Amino acid sequence: MYKMISRISFKMYIKKIVALCIIASFIILPFQNVYATGKVFLLNPDPVTSGMGDAGSALMSSYATGANINPASTVGVYRTVATLAVSNITGNIQYDYGSIAFLSSIGVFSAGLMYVDYQTGDYFDNAGDKITDLGPSYDISAVLNYSLPFKRFLPTFIDYGGIGANLKFIRSSLADYISESIAFDVGCIFAIPTVKYLSFGFALKNLGTNQKYVRDNFNLPQMMTYGLGFSYEDFYNIKAAIDFNNLKDYENFTSIGFSFNPVYFLAFRFGLKLGGDSIFNNTRFGVGLQFKGVSFDYAFIPTSDLNATHQFSLSAAFGNFTDQKMAYEYYLNNHFREAEANFYAKDFVKAREQFDDILAVYPDHIPSQEYLRKTIDELAKIDDYNLDKVNSYMKKADKALNRNDVVTADKYYRKALELDPTNKTAKYGIEKGELTTHNVKVEQERAVNSERIEYLWSRYEKFYKKGDLVRARDSLKYLLDIDSENALANEKIVNLDNQLAKVASDKAGEIYEQGMKYYKAGNYDEAIKYFEAVVVAAPHRLDVQELIDKAQKNIQEIAEAERLSALEEEQNKVRDQLYEAYNAGLKNYEKGKLEVAVKHFEKAKNIAEKYEFEEYYKKIKNYISKISANLSEKYYKQGFAAFRKNNLEESAALYKKALEYNPGNTSAKFELDRVADQVAQSFYEKGMTAYSKNEMEKAREYFRKALYFRPNKIEAQRALERIR
Repeated sequence: MYKMISRISFKMYIKKIVALCIIASFIILPFQNVYATGKVFLLNPDPVTSGMGDAGSALMSSYATGANINPASTVGVYRTVATLAVSNITGNIQYDYGSIAFLSSIGVFSAGLMYVDYQTGDYFDNAGDKITDLGPSYDISAVLNYSLPFKRFLPTFIDYGGIGANLKFIRSSLADYISESIAFDVGCIFAIPTVKYLSFGFALKNLGTNQKYVRDNFNLPQMMTYGLGFSYEDFYNIKAAIDFNNLKDYENFTSIGFSFNPVYFLAFRFGLKLGGDSIFNNTRFGVGLQFKGVSFDYAFIPTSDLNATHQFSLSAAFGNFTDQKMAYEYYLNNHFREAEANFYAKDFVKAREQFDDILAVYPDHIPSQEYLRKTIDELAKIDDYNLDKVNSYMKKADKALNRNDVVTADKYYRKALELDPTNKTAKYGIEKGELTTHNVKVEQERAVNSERIEYLWSRYEKFYKKGDLVRARDSLKYLLDIDSENALANEKIVNLDNQLAKVASDKAGEIYEQGMKYYKAGNYDEAIKYFEAVVVAAPHRLDVQELIDKAQKNIQEIAEAERLSALEEEQNKVRDQLYEAYNAGLKNYEKGKLEVAVKHFEKAKNIAEKYEFEEYYKKIKNYISKISANLSEKYYKQGFAAFRKNNLEESAALYKKALEYNPGNTSAKFELDRVADQVAQSFYEKGMTAYSKNEMEKAREYFRKALYFRPNKIEAQRALERIR
């Protein structure tokens, strides 16, 4: 059902745009009988479209100057942008144009001011005599533009184009004669849905009142333009256009233009005008430079009869994006073109890093995926070079290791592994270096503990000579605690275990008696050492194993008694704090201040749990459980109220808070699942916008918020990992 409604809406949308274009043409066509003579209004102050032969009625523009070709072209304005354009036409006419455009929630508004100075010299009458005291000749025009883009966001985003209109107030001075008039332009751009990247444009311009000088009336130069445009931003930002222009008092002409970006910040433009008049019948070219939000454009227009025309413009975009999708596309295109330029500059390592960065934030960007594959293929072709580098690194590492320069050797082995992760020799070299470093550290630790080691070794020898194998073994165990890799100590302790296993029964009895002395004296740790020696010598002595178990149990009971005694002392110190927190919780609970109460109860619970006030601990847990359930229900209801008001972020935060108090609140969990995806996606998109602007702290904050509402949001995890 939804798909059927979407198709109907889509068709209706297209019909509306086409109908508007057709209606506009039928309303305005009667005016085609009154074409004008004011040739200056046929001149285009925009070097971007001038460099393309004045073609571009079907292309969207990022600048207000684009409205001179088609008033609907300003639907491409993505944020506030100001432009100053200067044209020197055939060396005699100075044409200056300033404009500003901004995007709002109801469309694009722009305003421009045009001034044309004809730089007139002397005036002469019909007899050839010079006329003095005459004023200058110039044109001033104020232009107001409005355009309305047509877009669909659900179920997927589609840009259909838009419509636009210009309102122009014109004041002309011819010597001392002044004329004023009002004119308007209308136009539309329609993105053809069945042909990707292709659009159609239509415009009617300079419709309005006549210009009157003394008794003579002059009509404004009305023009009807229709054309096709092609725009493919993902491949060198290629643009092509062809326009057909119908005039009456002047010969019709056709404009053809082409533009592309060999690198992301540089554009080349070429154009051709085909017409009988030498002003129109010419080729031209242009160039553009863009650095972030600042653009410089130039167009050169040669003519066969007059001097060439030079046009310049400087544009600056500023302020925030009002349309998040435009921000997304703008920064994505900038990053992609920069990476693409590095690819064609054969800087494949940097290009791969940039494509990886792009795909970390925009994982579904197909052109970046394709270029990443190409980049990997190119890198594969330079394996021979990498092999030479690996061999060079390995030689340097081996030499460094031979002179015991472990740090330098490790550095070059690791560099070799970066280029060749499967290099076993480099791995072995690193392991060998690490072993050398480890052995050095062991020797250093032995030097630090040398006195203690010597003491324990002499203690071992003393007890061993006396035949006290148990204490001799005990001395070696202490020595190995300090120097675990002492090979001789490890060997001696194995020998002692073997000797104890061969001890005769009468000797085992002596060891047993010595253990019993310690046992009866309450020195259970020492007793266990002797009993264990008896078990090694006489494994059948189960009575000795029982004594070991009893001794260990006695040690535990003594330790527990000491622990309880110490605990009682600690309880006496904190008892007042427990009572204070517990009573504060009760008072606030009775007053209905549940959040304050639960804080006090949590404090009391921590004390009761740490110092084992078991009776209080159970009571406090019950109170916390009751309060948490009430608070969870309270925040659930507030969250649902916020949801009904369409405050999704607030709603999700309240549902999360409800679940913090009671993770088992199924209603809150269900409702959170409904809104969490939307809120997380919103923060993720804000994070991407901040990331694209290089505002890393903001990006991290937004990505963390996205993960707060949806912890398993993979794209947010990848983006956050990328910028840490």
